[in-house]
This record gives sequence, C-alpha cells and structure tokens, in this order.
Amino acid sequence: MYCVGLLGSCVTRDAFPLMSIDLSYYIARSSLASIFSNAISVQEDELIVEGKGIFENRMLAYDVLKQSKGKISSLDVDCLILDFIDERFPLLKISDSVVTKSNYLSGAKYFSKLDEGRVKEISRDDPVSFELWKEGFNQLKKIIKGKKIVLHKAYWADKYMDHDKNEVKLFDAAKQKIVQKNNDFLNRLYSYVEANYDNLTVVEVDYNYRWSDFAHKWGVDYFHFGESYYAELAIKLEKAISS
Repeated sequence: MYCVGLLGSCVTRDAFPLMSIDLSYYIARSSLASIFSNAISVQEDELIVEGKGIFENRMLAYDVLKQSKGKISSLDVDCLILDFIDERFPLLKISDSVVTKSNYLSGAKYFSKLDEGRVKEISRDDPVSFELWKEGFNQLKKIIKGKKIVLHKAYWADKYMDHDKNEVKLFDAAKQKIVQKNNDFLNRLYSYVEANYDNLTVVEVDYNYRWSDFAHKWGVDYFHFGESYYAELAIKLEKAISS
C-alpha cells in the first residue's frame, strides 16, 4: 500500500475514503508562507478554540508553533500531495513570524490578546504575500529533497446544484466575480509549482464535476463539491500516486 502526506484541504482529504492509500499526515488551514516561518512563543492552551474539536485545535497549533515542518521532514512517504484551497486566508506578520489568519486563529484566546501595534495583516492581493509564499515553497523543496509531488489543482466552483430541480446552475454575477478572483490567485500558485518543481504529477478534475453541493457534509461553500467530484478525484489520485 502506498503512503502519502497531504498538505492541503478537505477538497483532497474527502477523496481518501474512496482510495486504498495510507494517509500518513494531513496538514490544513496553513499557508506555506506560515509553515516555514519562525515559531511564536505562546502557550498551547491559548490556541484552543472553544467549540472546535481535536483536529481543528491541532491544525492551529501546527500553524502558530510551526510544528508542520517537523512533521513533513520526519515522516517517510511515497509522495506529498498539495492543493492550495486553504491559501485563501490572509497572513499575519507578528514580530519576525508569519501565521495564517484562519478562522481557527480568529477564535483563539491568543488572537484576542494580540497587540495591534505588533501585528500587520497581509492580504493575498499584496505582492508581499506571494513573495512569502514562494519562500515557503522553496523551503519545502529543500526538505522533501526531490520527493514526488502530486499537485491537485483544485479550484472554486462557479456553479451549484439546485437539488429541488436536480439541475446545475451558475452562481450570480457577484459570486462569479469572487470565484474568478480566487481562481486567478490559485492559478498563480499552481503555475509557480509547475514551473519550479521537476518530480511533479498534476491532477485536475474536469470542470463538469466542479459544482458546489449545498447538501455537503461540511456545509455550503465554493469548494465543497458533489460526490461525483471526489469519485473522479480518487481515480486520478490513485493513478498519479502509483505511476
């Protein structure tokens, strides 16, 4: 059985129950710009988010305390799967560190105690954000030492399933604009990886499967898809991992 690591989001994770692949680790809600930044001195109990489970609190600790780097470098896997859906969050510059301003961080005690004078928010539109992300990816390249990457080019959906009529419909113009902006951003990241990493296999699910499912178990979002998306993704991932 193949063993893989996943640095990405639920868009990829939700295909794993359909595959005979061992997932060694899963790191989510964390930007590459943050993962390879400096750790912040904070008590882990200040990173507990009330109402969230073990996984959510673990992901926040990974991001702020920079535990992901050790996880990636210490575990031997056949390949690393990447998707960049969770790069949608802004970044926070705190002293000499960068963290991901995920919804988990925003709900933590640590966030409420931050001195605004020490913190700078960096939007993903800011060119500085892309430079920090590139630094993170280049650090990732160093620690995985040429290991195979499977890049899942996941995007936001510009359409949704109307379950009442069993019909896929386009979002309205305002939502289409939001989707296009985020997909342009994702394309920039995916293109950089494709141009700067050799041992790479790219996986992309056909556009026809990319529709938002309002009945999704994780709730309504632009990147919570129907079951057909994950079924198609599982087939493509298994082929990419084993090739």
